Amino acid sequence: AGLIDGDGYAQGGDALVAAFSREDGEPVWQTRLTDNAGLWEDALGLTLYQDKLYAVGSGAGSSFDLYVWCLDLEGNLLWTLPFGGEGSESGRSIVATEGGLYIGLNSSSEGAGGTDLGILKVNLDGQQAERTLLWGGSGTEEVHDLVLQQGRAFLAGQSNSIGAGKEDGVLLNIDPDTEQILSIP
Repeated sequence: AGLIDGDGYAQGGDALVAAFSREDGEPVWQTRLTDNAGLWEDALGLTLYQDKLYAVGSGAGSSFDLYVWCLDLEGNLLWTLPFGGEGSESGRSIVATEGGLYIGLNSSSEGAGGTDLGILKVNLDGQQAERTLLWGGSGTEEVHDLVLQQGRAFLAGQSNSIGAGKEDGVLLNIDPDTEQILSIP
């Protein structure tokens, strides 16, 4: 997953998902993920669940939105879900379970100020998206990864709202059922 035909981040281009042969590393297929209305799209996270590939990223057109894409194993695009608000949204990581897709979310549309990090939950057919948690302070927070393990969600990222006020690392331990943050370093 990534960006193709761009001049750099947010400088044009389309999101891309590609498959390569295990035997010789040669390309098997590639699919451009674009809505053709935006200036660019970039796929930043990818996961496989059952017989589907799910990618997450962001794109800029009239606004800066998060995108979720679903493809079959032949590279055919099955659906696209844009998600955004008044501010900017982006997705960096994605985990698929039988209960749906969990996405590490960056959002400036809601929250405590600046950009906050959180979790976006999307059902497996892309018909419903729900922001389940936002966390942050008056500065900028950014999620880098999301892991679901043993009934917990772990968000790893950075914050300049807590700690020394620089780009300090943060790891949130979250109960996804109650949305309660169990620990913050």
